Amino acid sequence: MNTNLEYKKNKINTLAEQAKELEEQFQDLCKNKIFAKLAQEGVNKENNIIDNGCLLKKASEVNKNHIQHLRKYNQLRDTGLLLLDLVAKDKEIQEAKIHKNRNKAYKVLNLIKEMGYDST
Repeated sequence: MNTNLEYKKNKINTLAEQAKELEEQFQDLCKNKIFAKLAQEGVNKENNIIDNGCLLKKASEVNKNHIQHLRKYNQLRDTGLLLLDLVAKDKEIQEAKIHKNRNKAYKVLNLIKEMGYDST
């Protein structure tokens, strides 16, 4: 029976050490401003208990927000490139009418340079 009791005491000591290490790691994470804000919102102030579900929910919301912004950016970029292509084709037609040279392609890069943007 002593061996069982000793085993349980050792187990408790090991778990206490692990809890202490985790607390130290958490404090290190809290020094980061982003995690500090999320952790502060996830702390139950009465019991000072961390609500990990809240932290995970906040993180997934942030990820979802980033993905939405990325999709919007990609749609705007694609629309801009389509407009640039249409204008370049229109300019190509105008150049062909003026110079009677149908082989000269008005490239999108020429249009970007004409607008004053550096393509490099």
